Amino acid sequence: MISKKVKETVYERDSFGYTPYPNCVTCGTTGKHHLHHIGKRSQGGNDTERNLINLCMKCHNIIHNEKPEVRKALQAKIDEHMIDKYGEDWNSEC
Repeated sequence: MISKKVKETVYERDSFGYTPYPNCVTCGTTGKHHLHHIGKRSQGGNDTERNLINLCMKCHNIIHNEKPEVRKALQAKIDEHMIDKYGEDWNSEC
């Protein structure tokens, strides 16, 4: 279960200055979003801010259900955002 504090931290990090509304990191839309686990929980991914990112419903569905090349393009945007926030080793704690 993701703690309220972690959710608030991720929303703040991904708000791009438009708090309290987080942005989808891949397409930029604001509003209600899903917290996406970058490292899948089923594969040991945790509920920390370094493993969570805001995605709109459309992008969240794409990253889970679309063709590999489409998912890869979205993953590249996620990686870029997280490297900008935490540095090159951002995923070492996921």
